[in-house]
Amino acid sequence: MTTQTGLSQYEHVRRELGDILRRWDNRLRLRVIVYYLPYSFLPGLLIGLFIAIVSRMTPFMRAGDIGLVALIATILGVIGFVVAARLWPRPPLHAAQFFDLTFNTKEKISTALEILAGRIQAPPQIVERQLEDARDTAKAVPANAFLKIIARWQSWAGVGLLSFVLILLLLLPNPMEQELTAETVRAAGVEDAIDELRDLTELVASDTALSAEERDALLQELETTIEELREQGVSPEEAFAAISELQQQLEERAAAMQEQLQQQQQALESAADALAERQTRPQENAADSEDATAEEQPDEAEQTPEEQIAEAAEEMAQQADDMTQEQQRQSAEALEQAAQALQQSQPQIAQTLEQLADAIQQGDQQAAQQLSQQLQQQLQSSQNQQQQQQQSAQQLSDSAQQLQQQAQQIAQSNNQQQSGQNQQGDQQSRPQSSSGDTASQQDSDGQSGGQEGQGDQAGQNASDQSGGETGQSAENASESDQAGSSNSSEGTESAAAGSGDENQPNQTASSAGNAPPVQSNNPDGQGEAQYDPIYAPQAIDSASSDATVILEPDASDQPLQEGDFNENPLGQAAVPYNQVFADYSDAASRAIERGYVPLSLRDIVHDYFSSLAPDN
Repeated sequence: MTTQTGLSQYEHVRRELGDILRRWDNRLRLRVIVYYLPYSFLPGLLIGLFIAIVSRMTPFMRAGDIGLVALIATILGVIGFVVAARLWPRPPLHAAQFFDLTFNTKEKISTALEILAGRIQAPPQIVERQLEDARDTAKAVPANAFLKIIARWQSWAGVGLLSFVLILLLLLPNPMEQELTAETVRAAGVEDAIDELRDLTELVASDTALSAEERDALLQELETTIEELREQGVSPEEAFAAISELQQQLEERAAAMQEQLQQQQQALESAADALAERQTRPQENAADSEDATAEEQPDEAEQTPEEQIAEAAEEMAQQADDMTQEQQRQSAEALEQAAQALQQSQPQIAQTLEQLADAIQQGDQQAAQQLSQQLQQQLQSSQNQQQQQQQSAQQLSDSAQQLQQQAQQIAQSNNQQQSGQNQQGDQQSRPQSSSGDTASQQDSDGQSGGQEGQGDQAGQNASDQSGGETGQSAENASESDQAGSSNSSEGTESAAAGSGDENQPNQTASSAGNAPPVQSNNPDGQGEAQYDPIYAPQAIDSASSDATVILEPDASDQPLQEGDFNENPLGQAAVPYNQVFADYSDAASRAIERGYVPLSLRDIVHDYFSSLAPDN
């Protein structure tokens, strides 16, 4: 029996068999990679095809992004397969057993490995002969002949077909991409609007120029608008309406602040003018009037009203003891006039001016100087507050303009999305309507002469019935039928235009029952529809279907033909007013609800349609 120590002399056999097994294993792995490599492309291609198909049914992903995802998935699939095929663990004994079956070596190689591993015990003579035989057999095996590298062209053809279909789907125009782009732009606009509202919220919260009530109202409105924009699935119309409403409120608040500042400025200017008329009078009779006028005085045009008021009050306070009673009275009246001008906008300053007027009139110079200093502080504080209000109003106005831009961006993206949907609907309905248009053109070409004769006959009958109206009334009746789209035969000019130009989108029909599909002018202004003229004899009290009209007096220089216009002639009417009014009124209501109509015009549009409502 052999032992593990006795097998050490066969180490060179172990190394030789190991090298042979590694070469066979590498050949086998290469064969597997080449044979199954096409299948590693399938996951990435199928993922790309699935996303491309879904993106054509719903706005999900753009063509470039789909191609990038498919490419990355394909590369990862190929790399993962190659790495797995090359590094998948395979013990030497398992490989030897596989190759014994593949090469039909009668388990000589696997038996030799088991002997070298000590799993099989045998006498040294048998072990030596067994190992030598396994080594010679392994060297003689033509491994390349058994492990041929095979590439199946059918698999590669399938991969090429899937790749072609995917590339075709990516290159063909996708009607959903425009909607996806509009959705992305709209989402970006909503996010930008939310960021702008957050910044504005911080600004309003720290703005000391606003009163507590104004600040709380604006913060509440900002928070409400942000919550509306954050809602899942918010529609473009709702986002546009919320932003537009907030924009209008900001503009109104900024305008109110500007108006308040303007009123305060006008009041200060009035107070300054009232003091400017009186402040020089006490100096006119003073002994040092000549020296006072000789000193350099600052240019009043460069001074603010606050500075002019403070300077005038200071001069009056300093000269309170030197004034005569008349001058004190005049100065007090000037101060009271200034206080009256500031009573509404600056009540604290007005109260100080009244107190200063009392002190000057009483000749109390010390009290007047104290009140003058207090007035200067109040005026300085008022000036600083006005500057803060001016900045706040400007910031609110700028924020309103930015919100207007965001709202316009959302509206434009929504219009692009609706345009893409309309184009898609037109493309789907165009093949169905094209055959009808061709047939209508052929009918118009073949029957234009007959229609012209019918029109002349109708005109002749109408002339005979009216008695006073001849060829001119028949011609006008034909034109009236064309304008009203009635179910009578079309005029000769309309038929000739339809038969001469095959590219015209709207073709005239040979009869009311065979009208071609034309662009419809529905209340929403979208889509195509089959035009069916409606004959409504109840619109005109008539028992006959002959078409005649009432001719209005012509103000031009063309010669007129006299006729009998006393009686209401017989005629027909199409689409009564009271039947189509509801459609247009509903369209206007939907536009108002969805925010398409500006807030300032909604009442006008509503009142307009209310005034047009029929009586019945």
